Amino acid sequence: MKCENNNLSVIQGDILEVYFVLENISSEEISKVVFSCAEQDLEAECDYSASQEGYGLRLESDVTKDLKPCQSRYDLTVRFADGNDLTVVYEGVFAVLEKRNAIRGGDNGEQA
Repeated sequence: MKCENNNLSVIQGDILEVYFVLENISSEEISKVVFSCAEQDLEAECDYSASQEGYGLRLESDVTKDLKPCQSRYDLTVRFADGNDLTVVYEGVFAVLEKRNAIRGGDNGEQA
């Protein structure tokens, strides 16, 4: 089994949305797909998207704002319907970048 999208990065406070495409396996054989990063104390289940033909990981701003800026490692684990697990990404790169610039409040993009 092969998985695309092994290197991930997100800026603190931004939304991370990525789809993992698993080749040579049908979605009917999979019970769930789990993203985990021990260094960031993070675990999230990835939902299947037929339109993207992959498993989507979405971390909202309220989650990413609390992540520490660093380069860490993550695993992507597939749990099959028969109860067996397979780690399809082992120690992939997960970089959290420090938020350096901010949008000024009260400005909706309109110019005076």
